[in-house]
Amino acid sequence: MKLVTRKFLLATTLAMVSLSAFALKDDTNQPINIVSDNQSLDMENSVVTFTDNVVITQGSILIKANKVVITRPPENSGKKETVEAFGTPVTFHQLLDDGKPVDGKANKVHYDLGAEF
Repeated sequence: MKLVTRKFLLATTLAMVSLSAFALKDDTNQPINIVSDNQSLDMENSVVTFTDNVVITQGSILIKANKVVITRPPENSGKKETVEAFGTPVTFHQLLDDGKPVDGKANKVHYDLGAEF
């Protein structure tokens, strides 16, 4: 169970925090770490929830939130995973290849892995 959850989290978090080609190229090759005070797993509905002081890091990427919910729909549903982060605010930081930072914040961040940019 733990290995499956880790692979799921790795894949969905990698997709969530990957920016465009302007981001540090090495970031996507770095390990992803998710730390929070509390975690819960709803295997029946394929939902993983991280709460209280959630910190996601990967290379130069740093995301902080109060709560992160990762949902994986049934395989044959045609839907993709979604990641939602909630905070007051959710903050995002990443370095670009030229060394300039990208910073953002919002009270809610929704990322649909099926959406194309």
